[in-house]
Amino acid sequence: MSDKFSPLALAAHAAALVPGLDVVGLCPPSDSNAQVQRQGIIDAQGQRWVVCAPFEASASVNVAAQVRILKLLHRAWETGLVPFDVPVIEAQSHNPKNPGIYLHRLLPGDTLDENQLSGDPAVVISLATALASLHALPKEVVEKSDLPIYSASDCRERYQALLDEGVKAWTIPANLYERWDTALDNVALFKFSPTVVHGDLSADAFTVSGSTVRTIASFANAHLGDPAEDLQWITSYPDIDVVEKFFHTYNGILRSRVDLHLRSRCQLYSEMALVKWLLHGYRSEDQEIVEDAQQMLNQLSVDVGQTPLVEYHYPRSESPQELDAPETSLADLPQVTADAPTVDLSAVIEQLLQEEDYE
Repeated sequence: MSDKFSPLALAAHAAALVPGLDVVGLCPPSDSNAQVQRQGIIDAQGQRWVVCAPFEASASVNVAAQVRILKLLHRAWETGLVPFDVPVIEAQSHNPKNPGIYLHRLLPGDTLDENQLSGDPAVVISLATALASLHALPKEVVEKSDLPIYSASDCRERYQALLDEGVKAWTIPANLYERWDTALDNVALFKFSPTVVHGDLSADAFTVSGSTVRTIASFANAHLGDPAEDLQWITSYPDIDVVEKFFHTYNGILRSRVDLHLRSRCQLYSEMALVKWLLHGYRSEDQEIVEDAQQMLNQLSVDVGQTPLVEYHYPRSESPQELDAPETSLADLPQVTADAPTVDLSAVIEQLLQEEDYE
């Protein structure tokens, strides 16, 4: 696990990554979550960059895979397949002491303010459109990038393991344990087709211009898996009208994909995110995070009472079944412009793999 760097230390790392890069100042973003620390910097030409330092050792080893998927997503944006751009990694550290540090240019736009979701319905529609287009991309985007691939069974088992680890770390309120354990036992809840997943979404991952989502960043945890992992944060948004508008738009775009239990899994993952936060506090030996997570878990315990998340209970001996993935018509996705081309992403992938500078 990496130690947290000071902003100036990250700026120094950035200068070392790019020969001739003259760092003259700091700028937003300057933040961190359980996965990565970010710091914005400004060079002598006024260009803004973001230097990122993953906390987990496992995140350090997949930078090359991130380079691949970000190049593919950027090409998908250029060809009109998705309505958002991504920041392509331009330099990365090969220092054994800090192998995961990487640098990318700061794309234009403002970080999404969650308050915008309640104040501007167009932002909600744009957000839902962006995520629907991401989840509709062919699986080969991940497969060609050498990123993790999780089946429906894998996703369920990962959260069962998370619950088991959480119980060992702290006495989780009994009603929460029963609520989550019952949901994880419900095999029907995990019948879905794995999709391209960002894996670490929050408002901070999006930049907007006006009412339009322009970019999605921080693909350090991208994988093939459960789309509910990307939608859990919007599920917990306090304005129910925003949540309903989001899912109405999202489901309308992905009308050919049937996932009857998507919202239930979103709720489950949203609640269990508190366990992840708790474990992050223990691993980083940050007592403030530990106490914050414990307080939120106790409050959630009071809020949900004895209400089950799902009504039916199935034995764990049964295995979840994946739905057959339908042929995705990317031409149905909203385009960046009215005359934007629709291109077979398979051809884009093959072309990119053949480029000399790709490896």
